[in-house]
Amino acid sequence: NVIGAEVAAGWRALDTFESYSDGSIDNLGGWINPEGVVNVVDLGSNKAMGFEAGNSLNALQLRSWSMPVGAMNTYFSRFYISPNDASSLIDINFGLTERPIRFSTDFNNAVAGGIGPFLRIERLADSGEINLFAKNGVGSTPEASDFEVEAGTVYNVWFDIANELVEDGDVFSIYIQAEGDSDRTLLFENYIADRDSAVDPFFGPPGADLVTAFFSLDPAGQGSENVLFDDLFISADGFLDTVPVAASNFVFQAAPKDPIVVSGAL
Repeated sequence: NVIGAEVAAGWRALDTFESYSDGSIDNLGGWINPEGVVNVVDLGSNKAMGFEAGNSLNALQLRSWSMPVGAMNTYFSRFYISPNDASSLIDINFGLTERPIRFSTDFNNAVAGGIGPFLRIERLADSGEINLFAKNGVGSTPEASDFEVEAGTVYNVWFDIANELVEDGDVFSIYIQAEGDSDRTLLFENYIADRDSAVDPFFGPPGADLVTAFFSLDPAGQGSENVLFDDLFISADGFLDTVPVAASNFVFQAAPKDPIVVSGAL
């Protein structure tokens, strides 16, 4: 989306990538990219975030929009999967976390606890089927949604999150909507996030606040910029079901050239 696009009431922009030049996102704005290569991708009429190869971790510091215990907010993002490579592996976890940003393996599917509410996008290598997963409880097995994700389609995603770590952990629900559809689809309802008060041997006890939006790709071999993310927003307070900003283009479109004006007689 272009800078200055109208934002729906109640939303706060975390990033739309429009203010950056194409190239590495590391240290731009509040982004931290300690592992792998994550880029701002210039699509001509839009900019988005893409990944190279996998084994990548990057995170956006929420700063003043961090979620303390007791907060209820909606985190919004949209993604697009290219139809040009239907056989490469996709293995992406993304959501909100309090965990320190270190390695992609800290956020992979096998981690027992400490991550926070997240959605997993998965396609096995040499398979055209794209699946969505979430975990319900610390140490739980990822559960698949029956929602069918199609390459070449833009998807809006809403996380309704209640930070209740002091009691039973974060409670979250996830909704999805294909661009052009009139209604959202509920993927997972009132799940308990993969985060508890146990002391991690590496990180110690978890923090109380959800402080970063993370994107983790593990393992390697996930192609180059096959999955793009854009338009990260968080609600000012409470849950929202609106679209913060209209979706922009996810396929490269060269900017139109100015017409050549010929004056005088031929």
